[in-house]
Amino acid sequence: MDTHAALLFFIGWPDTGAIMRRLHDGKNIKGGKPGNRYVNLGADENERQKNLRLFKARVGEDASSLKRWQARGDVPGVTKEELEKMTLKH
Repeated sequence: MDTHAALLFFIGWPDTGAIMRRLHDGKNIKGGKPGNRYVNLGADENERQKNLRLFKARVGEDASSLKRWQARGDVPGVTKEELEKMTLKH
């Protein structure tokens, strides 16, 4: 991602939560499996946790949702209130 617009695409809309699903650490989800790009956040667990916190702070701590734009099966879609928690300017 080399532009702010690209970041918004994967964080906000239309691919809501795509980045967070790939970067999450597996905590607070069923199964506890981290996202497929979590290992790319750093050389060791401490560095990955530090960089994940940094990324979440940039997006908005309460806005780092794994939800998609629309509901899928029994997983609800992101709500308007959740999107409004983003601190990224759009």
